[in-house]
Amino acid sequence: FNPETDFSLIDCYNSVEFQQYFTWLEQTGHIRRILSGHAAQFSLTLEGWNRVQPLSRPGGIPGRCFVAMMFDSAMNEVFDLGISPAVTDCGLPVPIRIDRKEHNNQITDEIIAGVRDAEFMIADFTGHRGGVYYEAGFARGLGRPVIYCCKDMDFGTRHFDIQQINTI
Repeated sequence: FNPETDFSLIDCYNSVEFQQYFTWLEQTGHIRRILSGHAAQFSLTLEGWNRVQPLSRPGGIPGRCFVAMMFDSAMNEVFDLGISPAVTDCGLPVPIRIDRKEHNNQITDEIIAGVRDAEFMIADFTGHRGGVYYEAGFARGLGRPVIYCCKDMDFGTRHFDIQQINTI
């Protein structure tokens, strides 16, 4: 970085603010200065990387369930009379269904955060929505248990890559 010309790259008003910001980052242990000839270079520390991209909780928030399913009024009863009571009857909080969560963010960011925060996930493949397949795969990649379910009418046409997985 050149403080005289690059200050706007990190949303600073001027080079003085840029230098103060980098001093703060050094003092808090987020970056370290590497002297190289006449110029100073910076590197993120482990603390800095954790600030930029925090590690997900190893097992999610205990008891939190994220539900991936098609957003269609025909699926409301599935959630309201089946999935939600099944979770809450186990003494757990009401599961998160992203189309019912109030937020002011991009929905895709909310979905990723919801999957990361969940201890487990329920994926309903009725309607074969690509997002449900993606979210279930993402949850499995994080090591979260995924409960697979599907209406009878769509059961036989599940994608080949999940047909071997037990589905309710």
